[in-house]
Amino acid sequence: MASFKAPNACEFANSNMEYIKDQTETAISVEDFQISKYYAYKAISGIEKTRSNFNACGCEEAIISLDKVMLHLKKATKTESQANSKEALQKALQNTLKGIQELKDFGMAINDGYGDNMLVLNTKEVLDAQGGILLPEGKLLEQKIHNGLKNFEISIDNVIKYLDCKEARRFIKKTYDAAHLKLLNPDLTRPKKIYHQRVKTITQNALDRVKDCE
Repeated sequence: MASFKAPNACEFANSNMEYIKDQTETAISVEDFQISKYYAYKAISGIEKTRSNFNACGCEEAIISLDKVMLHLKKATKTESQANSKEALQKALQNTLKGIQELKDFGMAINDGYGDNMLVLNTKEVLDAQGGILLPEGKLLEQKIHNGLKNFEISIDNVIKYLDCKEARRFIKKTYDAAHLKLLNPDLTRPKKIYHQRVKTITQNALDRVKDCE
């Protein structure tokens, strides 16, 4: 029974993190300072109500990122300066995206036992599949992984849109380097190779878009 609890908890944790991301992005994008704070409070409430899912999942890296998100969100609501609030919100968003990636990596690691034909991605698709997606070979496998990373690609676009150019580049480069490092592992299964190669491609394309702010 325990082997089924961890993946489900991680799926819900990822869904919670996506909600926190959406509220934070909205807080950054609105012009009215008080409305911005309102969405920041919604993100804080989302963390407080769902922290048990993160603890049950057991991904320590994501829990650390979540704590940083909470810290920056609270700072955003307490400051009287809109500029300082936006800066804190941007840092909260950065750590939220980091947490989402950490949950995905953790989900892949704990599901190694499924073998090359099984890949668990922490997306809404997983909730529907109740813990896993059975992937076919060849191009269909590749397409399934690419589809699973669409939300990640949108998140990277939002990093470029909402963060300072240099800060966005630093965050994307860190994600790119992490994927590159994963690919150096000779023991990676085929789905994981495709997964990390796709992450690397997405972040490389994003780096090309922000190269002028080096």
